[in-house]
Amino acid sequence: TRPATFWDVLDLTTMAPSASANPASYFAASGVSALAFFPLWKAAAIGQSGYEVAGKGYWQKYFEAMKPPWRGSIVVIGGMTWARAAIFYGSDTGSKYMRSQGYNTGISATVPSLIVSVFAQAVNQPFVRSSIMLQNPGEELAKKTFPNVAMLRHLAATKGIGSLWTGLDAAILKTAPKYMT
Repeated sequence: TRPATFWDVLDLTTMAPSASANPASYFAASGVSALAFFPLWKAAAIGQSGYEVAGKGYWQKYFEAMKPPWRGSIVVIGGMTWARAAIFYGSDTGSKYMRSQGYNTGISATVPSLIVSVFAQAVNQPFVRSSIMLQNPGEELAKKTFPNVAMLRHLAATKGIGSLWTGLDAAILKTAPKYMT
């Protein structure tokens, strides 16, 4: 037999994390990530929506947008948490299952993550839409006890039920590819 080389020791196929039988670890990691990055999500949502934020320069406005109040934060953090956990867990277990059925690595890595991420985006889109609209500093519905529910009702009543999924195509195109690894 030949001596082990660097490439034998650095077997990249065994370095990938294995699909855990317990989805709790996926949920916990996703929750920490969602909580940590919510202020950045809020600042980006305000900036992309064109809502007016106090401040003179770019960075001053950005940091102002990151500050509380964090309207809809429970819905956004909860949505980010379950969606990321579902995508990572579903992708890992789906990929493992497809490989056991004889599918090649490319298909096994792509199909499960694409299916689960499209599903997660479709479920989350109404809540994302309502939460983004609540970031408007002058939004009256943000003062309600359940602001996301109030915004969802308002959108459905004024723009139709289909308006809850406005932006879903862009959300899928932005999100789904990054989970296909």
